[in-house]
Amino acid sequence: MPLKRSRATAFIHRQPKAEMETIPRRPKPQHPHFSLLCCYALLIVLSVPRASAGGPIKTVVVLVMENRSFDHMLGWMKKLNPEINGVTGSESNPVSTSDPSSPRVYFKDEAHYVDPDPGHSFQAIREQIFGSNDTSASTPPMDGFLCPASRVYVAQHVRQRHERLPA
Repeated sequence: MPLKRSRATAFIHRQPKAEMETIPRRPKPQHPHFSLLCCYALLIVLSVPRASAGGPIKTVVVLVMENRSFDHMLGWMKKLNPEINGVTGSESNPVSTSDPSSPRVYFKDEAHYVDPDPGHSFQAIREQIFGSNDTSASTPPMDGFLCPASRVYVAQHVRQRHERLPA
């Protein structure tokens, strides 16, 4: 039995592509705090008095990057200025959040592989914050960041090893 089409659908299918009207796309919604952050940065720039011509600072640049925390970008600056609330190297994550005796991986500045684009899905974020899909903890332990990264790392090495195997 052939599929029945509505009159409108049949008409659309008979039109050549060049004659079809294009539907305007709605602009992609921005992060709700993005506009506020831009206004705040602009307010700071405009409210800071201009330095005299002889001052050492001529330009201040505020760089905001998606998925990049202060610790990721400038955390080790604590070595230069102890007043910065940066990293010390004692920060760690367990290899497995489901195993209480799991070894821990400590924060270092000598990573050989860093996932440039960590998971953005709701499940990936929940795993990073709670360590699993169990969100019953009253305070998130914030210890699940290594699990998704280790899966990407293992997948990367398996693919590279497979590519090097003789045919």
